[in-house]
Amino acid sequence: MALFTQGCSQTNNFETNAPFSIAKDKIILVEDDKAFFDRAQRLIIQLSSVLDNANLSNQYRAQIFYELGVLYDSIGLELTAANMFLNANVYNKRFAKPYGFNAIYQVKNKNYQDAMELFDVALELDSSDTYVHFSRAIVLYYAKRYQMSLFDIEKFYVADVNDPYRILWYYFIEEQFLSKEIALENLAKRYSNAVNKKDHAFAFMLVELFLGSKSEADIFNVLKTVPTNSQVRNEMLCEAYFYLGKYKQEQGDLTSAFDYFRLCTSTRVYGFLEYRYAFFELEALRSNA
Repeated sequence: MALFTQGCSQTNNFETNAPFSIAKDKIILVEDDKAFFDRAQRLIIQLSSVLDNANLSNQYRAQIFYELGVLYDSIGLELTAANMFLNANVYNKRFAKPYGFNAIYQVKNKNYQDAMELFDVALELDSSDTYVHFSRAIVLYYAKRYQMSLFDIEKFYVADVNDPYRILWYYFIEEQFLSKEIALENLAKRYSNAVNKKDHAFAFMLVELFLGSKSEADIFNVLKTVPTNSQVRNEMLCEAYFYLGKYKQEQGDLTSAFDYFRLCTSTRVYGFLEYRYAFFELEALRSNA
């Protein structure tokens, strides 16, 4: 039996172009950071010119292709990025990271079995890369294979117990596999055990949102203090909108959840997992409407 199956599409009431239901003060317009995109394009030009050197070793050429792939991915050119990652593995079949990236692209295209095989290859080549466990945990979470997902998120979490995003995703997965009550207890314990919370103050606010010690208003009060037209602000908005969407889902306010996920996709922070999986959340909400 295939590990993943696709359900039938259903008619739904969620419309991408519908007016937002959430308050206007929670809709913060995103301004592209031109300097970020210009910098990425300059680096692409520089790295591409290096490939013209016929004396490059295969390993170094593979590294250049990989770095080009990361850059193309960061500006939303996924097809070109995927080609760069494929080229990286042409020149170095034992280079683990490109397999992990292309696994994520396979997920986006609903080629789940191919994605799992690529994750397996990446881990076989480099078992120390816990981010592959994270990527696979999220894929399994969306496939509703929660027990398998827990194995991977545990591997990722223990590698850095002070990372608020690891704590949050552990909670999301446990909430589905165990129960909300047990997951909340474990979330509180992991939050309490984390140190240096000031180093990731905004991300820990998102954890505190689920714990009930912070509100949506607290999050937006911080966001409004961040300078506009900066990539940092866009990244914070991307994360905030995604996790607010997850929070509204928990509350049963699916219309607001849908709007927050829409806003997450509007940030165009292409390299962030929150941006990628906001589309999954939108699709799931439409399918279940």
